[in-house]
Amino acid sequence: MGNTLYTPQWRCIGASVLGASHQRTNLPNQDAIQWYPNEYPNLCIGLPLILAVSDGHGSPRNFRSDIGAKAAVDTAIRVFRELFVEGDLGKERKQAIAIKDIAQSLWLPQTLVRDWKQAVQKHWQENPVPDTSLEWQRVVDKDGEKAVTTIKKHPEIAYGATLLVVLVTDSFILYLQLGDGDILCVDSKSRPTRPMQPDPRLIANETTSLCMSDAWKEFQIELHQYPQGEADKMPALILVSTDGYANSYSTEEEFIRIGHDYLRMIREEGTERVGRKLEEFLQETSSGGSGDDITLGIISRVEYGYKDEELQRMNSLAKNVSDFDSKIGHLGSRHNSLSKRVSQQGHVLIVAFFLAILNIAFSSLLLFRLNQLEQQQKEFETKHHLSVSQVQQSPQNTQDKFKHPNIGQKKSQKR
Repeated sequence: MGNTLYTPQWRCIGASVLGASHQRTNLPNQDAIQWYPNEYPNLCIGLPLILAVSDGHGSPRNFRSDIGAKAAVDTAIRVFRELFVEGDLGKERKQAIAIKDIAQSLWLPQTLVRDWKQAVQKHWQENPVPDTSLEWQRVVDKDGEKAVTTIKKHPEIAYGATLLVVLVTDSFILYLQLGDGDILCVDSKSRPTRPMQPDPRLIANETTSLCMSDAWKEFQIELHQYPQGEADKMPALILVSTDGYANSYSTEEEFIRIGHDYLRMIREEGTERVGRKLEEFLQETSSGGSGDDITLGIISRVEYGYKDEELQRMNSLAKNVSDFDSKIGHLGSRHNSLSKRVSQQGHVLIVAFFLAILNIAFSSLLLFRLNQLEQQQKEFETKHHLSVSQVQQSPQNTQDKFKHPNIGQKKSQKR
């Protein structure tokens, strides 16, 4: 029996839903999610992969936190792309030391906080808040007149939000978190772990935030490196969620169990199909749990196996196509050479008749061989899930056979 070569395929899905309590009070969704690359709707494929999630605080003094959350994920994706994708950092394993230095330095959090503050301050200047607005009245009612003065002096407070980012490459995974929310990893044997321990200071509604004066000091950053040939040691699943998800479960154990449930569903139903049901799952959870906005991003590592003889068949098929192309090119050259020589002798009628016969034979041979190769390729891609068109399939008439993982008991609503 031949050996098997496993090729990991990384994908990311996600959704963000308006909390049940926000629906009742007519508030917007104050969460945000974004990923890279984003060629396909509702699905991210390939490496490097970046996932960013943010939760706006939603208190009266943070009355523009929905905009702050959107600015947070936009900033994170841009900064990580410039550093780790467009800057080519991380593609070469010889740069592992530089990656570690960046992960352990304050440069990355300082850049994220600075760029986020510039973005929200620009929005504040372009969209000033009238002194008679309802937002200011709510701030006064909750925190007093002094709070209004503070926010006008530091407008980023109005946009306060958390930030969670995960970067996956072929040789390392970088985790970054500021504020509450959860990052959960599940290995190939369905064992859950947390790459970072929850901050013990974040109790009840307390959280660190991008709007803090020294926010860059509050980031948690964790770097996990995987030498060449150790891709199988990477997590099979990484879940990144705002705190509205965990708060919908009565215990930590119940929440962590969703990692096992999502991994099982993805293995049984496929990443794309789970992605199409994700919004429904989160709405159900919010209604029966915290009532808060819930955002969830899922990064999955799917492995397709190819046996030695199958890889040989792939190579043989590619060689046949190349050889056929060469023969077609040679036949075309002979065709052009013959046409030129005959036309020079003036035998117009003979040439026309001969070329007609040759064209018919050439076309028939070409169509027959191309159809044969296309059929072989379709059969092979169907067997091994290699066709990109599968990414975009969305069967609407397929009856769903799986349910949301383990909805917990309702906890007290945040904010």
